[in-house]
Amino acid sequence: SFAMQGPLSNYAAGATLVFTKPFKVGDIIEVAGVMGEVEDMTLGMTQVKTVDGTRIVIPNKHIIGEIIHNYTGHKKVDINVGVAYDSDIDTAVSLVKNVVTNEGRVTKTPEPKVGISQFADSSINIYARLWCKQADYWDVMFDVNKKINDEFRKNKIAIPFPQRDVHIISGKTA
Repeated sequence: SFAMQGPLSNYAAGATLVFTKPFKVGDIIEVAGVMGEVEDMTLGMTQVKTVDGTRIVIPNKHIIGEIIHNYTGHKKVDINVGVAYDSDIDTAVSLVKNVVTNEGRVTKTPEPKVGISQFADSSINIYARLWCKQADYWDVMFDVNKKINDEFRKNKIAIPFPQRDVHIISGKTA
């Protein structure tokens, strides 16, 4: 089978991107293991800026044939918080849902999801997946985490720290 190689394959792939238009400069995409905002597109490469500001250049031949997620201006925010096993879990989940729902920068579509994600050693983990504009990512994540912490404190929901039981067995010396 014939496989495209070298710079010519990048240009052919770039031409395909120009005609199919799966994304444009300014879109938020996830492709080839990279997620970020498309800053520049040429026939040979696509330049993406990640949330943390890293610029990544992807040769176009690595984009063609890949699954491309186009978030068009939105970024996924994952929030994970553990609560003590003896906490009122319904209240904890409800508090997280309220914080996420009342955060004005969180998109309504896709709709935020909140629920129990894991029964860990020291906690029941509550997970929230929400979406916001790429530019708001850090502020939304920091503000939502702070508000969840504040609501948990107000409502006496404990965020536990890892604990271990240590049993000391005393031995007899002869």
